[in-house]
Amino acid sequence: MDTDDSGSVSQPTGAEFYQTVVERAPVGVVTIDSENTIVDANAALERFVGYSPDELVGKHVCKLVPERSQSLETAASFGADGPEEGEIELPFTHRDGTDVAMIVRVDAYEYQDERIRTAFVWPRPDRTEGASVPADKHHDATDIDELFRSVAAEIVETSTRETIEQTVCEELAASEAYEFAWIAEVDRTTGDVTPRSMAGVEGYFSEIELTTDPDDPAGQGPGGKTLRTGQSHVLRNVFEEPSFEPWRSEAERYGFRSVAVVPISNGSTQYGALGIYSARVRAFGKRERTMVEQLGRLVGAAIASVEQQQALLTDSIVELEFRSRNVFQLFDRPVTADGAIALEHVVALDDESFLGYGTATAESMAVVEKLVDDDAIECVTSATVLHETDTATRFEVRLRDPPLLPTLTSHGAILETFRLAEGDLTMQIHAVPGRDIHQIVDAVTTTCPGAEMVGRRQRPQIARSPQELRQSLLDRLTARQQTALEAAYYGGFFEWPRERSGEDVAASLDINSSTFHQHVRKAENKLLDVLFEEQ
Repeated sequence: MDTDDSGSVSQPTGAEFYQTVVERAPVGVVTIDSENTIVDANAALERFVGYSPDELVGKHVCKLVPERSQSLETAASFGADGPEEGEIELPFTHRDGTDVAMIVRVDAYEYQDERIRTAFVWPRPDRTEGASVPADKHHDATDIDELFRSVAAEIVETSTRETIEQTVCEELAASEAYEFAWIAEVDRTTGDVTPRSMAGVEGYFSEIELTTDPDDPAGQGPGGKTLRTGQSHVLRNVFEEPSFEPWRSEAERYGFRSVAVVPISNGSTQYGALGIYSARVRAFGKRERTMVEQLGRLVGAAIASVEQQQALLTDSIVELEFRSRNVFQLFDRPVTADGAIALEHVVALDDESFLGYGTATAESMAVVEKLVDDDAIECVTSATVLHETDTATRFEVRLRDPPLLPTLTSHGAILETFRLAEGDLTMQIHAVPGRDIHQIVDAVTTTCPGAEMVGRRQRPQIARSPQELRQSLLDRLTARQQTALEAAYYGGFFEWPRERSGEDVAASLDINSSTFHQHVRKAENKLLDVLFEEQ
């Protein structure tokens, strides 16, 4: 890649959809292999057991499940001979040495010829919770907790936005706690509220008037307010709320008494809203409302992930090129326009924080550092020099809530190149065919003042066969690098726990340890270049 002319920016799209979703799940998730070794754990698990993911990965599952319990049938879901799936109550060992009663749902599957188990884990609800309230139907905290965790687990296994949304609505409507559910969005062109998914009722949207107009009575309900403000709104008794008067006849007809509408969002990007209707009076108390809001964020994260995957896996792409001249004039301080800056890659740390990697000429790196020191660009919080040569500097910048990246993701688009040269900004954006290009153009020009689209074309993406890809990778390696890498791979050097040390493999190759590590490190770097630089 010519880093002086262009850079390639991608969010974690090659990252597993599974990993993206479970890291945002409100439940603990832990995965073990056929040897009962923990191979993955998410951050939510730490809230329940005190162990961070780094403290668990690579350890035997007995670190979490007390050894004395593993001889009992209650621990069978983690054992090699236990049931395939289901929910059980199981004592876990907290980091402080105490036992914690947990509910565990285990799903087993085959992956690369190995039997893998993923467990969804949450604390056993206090059986004294869920005291009765005046309601048409009574549901204690246990029922509702288990419902939302079940919905979260179902979302992990879906692969399209439509399936995610319909699954959520159907699971909620099928429960005894709720009457029906819908997901809707605002058409960015017309401003109309349109349903995307619905379950448990037919015709509801065709019978009601719903708008985001704050001056219209039809925009004063929880649905209109949430879609307008991006904040959740709850009515615990619709017959006590004056603003719900336009829809009271529908409440009588469909038998609901409480409503919760929460945004479906990922970071600063909003995909719509989820509406849930219950026959219970005074439903959606503090705890239940929190879980509904968590579900909205989880759905948003899942949608963001599948939208990004779709953008990468489509057979063709639409290339959009934007240009903005004299961008430094936007700053209220003198900035020189010499040199070039190319942002090459962006890594998401969470929904709002990112690390960006790029290159700059010597004079332009001074511009980057000055803009950061003067707080001229709000989303760039720090800049660090990684490597310097006579002609270029590699740098890392930390980004906080950058407006463009999540906005593009919500439209199924990717920022492919970002380059500043002599004060002019050029960007290339890849979009999925069939998307509303006008919405993408509006999003870019609104986010980047002065930007205008200067080019648009559709082209096929180049696909390689597995054999072509393998040969392309091997062609990059020297004979000695390939030999060292193969010996390391087949000799167990990359296994966890490691079967042979670098010194052992080096001895087999009749070379010293430092030479072996040098060959392996260079080979790894070349292969990772293909993975990360040629996305």
